[in-house]
Amino acid sequence: FAPGLFEILQSATPPTIAWILSLSDEIPINSWGVYYCLVFEKKGYPTLVQIGCSTNNYRGLRARIYSHRDRQAIPTLISAAYEDTYHLSEVRVLCFCPIPSAGNFHTVRALVIALESVFSCLFWAMRKTDVGYGFGNMCPFSKDDFEYAGLCGHNSLLDPIQYLELSPQQREENATIIQDKNKAYMKDYGRKKRADPTPQYKASYTLQNRKQRLATKRRQQKAVEDQTYRCDICDVKARDKSVLRLHNLSPRHMEVLERGKGDWHCDPCKRSFTAKSYFTSHTKFKGH
Repeated sequence: FAPGLFEILQSATPPTIAWILSLSDEIPINSWGVYYCLVFEKKGYPTLVQIGCSTNNYRGLRARIYSHRDRQAIPTLISAAYEDTYHLSEVRVLCFCPIPSAGNFHTVRALVIALESVFSCLFWAMRKTDVGYGFGNMCPFSKDDFEYAGLCGHNSLLDPIQYLELSPQQREENATIIQDKNKAYMKDYGRKKRADPTPQYKASYTLQNRKQRLATKRRQQKAVEDQTYRCDICDVKARDKSVLRLHNLSPRHMEVLERGKGDWHCDPCKRSFTAKSYFTSHTKFKGH
């Protein structure tokens, strides 16, 4: 839980924007949790706040927050705020936990959704102040005292939570099935988008590549150093699996497979030849 959270709940006055901004802006990795999304600011208008949770199976909080920043899969009220020229300002995390094992997904998801509902009520991040949303009079503060307006349109506890009746083993099996379906869907979706890309898809794809470029380069350098993708036959260290696959289909690799390694070596090209005539011919090519 965020530092100072218990004290603010014991206070006679509701949390302020300043208190929200005093929380750490670090987004934990490999975690589920409730995020306090100080979603929108617009000069001369009230700040809008949304409380939500993320229970993405494999990327957690970061996946959900990235989708907000990229304006993907966002709620209707948030989309309307964007159209009204509000902009995303800050994101703060109220509480989080490690992403659970597949067998515990649904139990922990129920807990996280319950916490989302609790914080939405206590901090009144709901859209209207004259509607109960199933909370009754549980909010400890006067709704008129909050210095921000809410963007939550419903009580998350009213949404059904599936698979709670299953055993951990059944949940593991179900998670595997869902994961396989998601992979197949995303593969097909990506293929269709690449075949007929929209301007929005191109922009999103370019932005994502830019974000991942440095991490990809580091990963490839480490793979070369560790010789993760190595062709022992040709003494080639590839940077990733796709490059190694292309090498294995190359004429150079096929030639070594067919003729084997010989006693005549070309060190600059890292090639060997079974006969001197082959070696001599090789040295006369521009590729050498």
